[in-house]
Amino acid sequence: MAETEQLRTKIHEQAYESPIRETSQAAADVGVSGTPALVIEGETVNPLSEEQRTRTLIEQLADES
Repeated sequence: MAETEQLRTKIHEQAYESPIRETSQAAADVGVSGTPALVIEGETVNPLSEEQRTRTLIEQLADES
């Protein structure tokens, strides 16, 4: 069976439903609501829409090390 057919079969069997739900829940638990997202020292930021906040968090982290 070709890889594409195997994938289609798995999708129809809903073989990936549980891991996808678990990953989605884990992301939601840390505040991720979309992509891209970074979690820096426990704070979730979108580096595209929160560029300055992302930069500040990274610089603070670098200064601590």
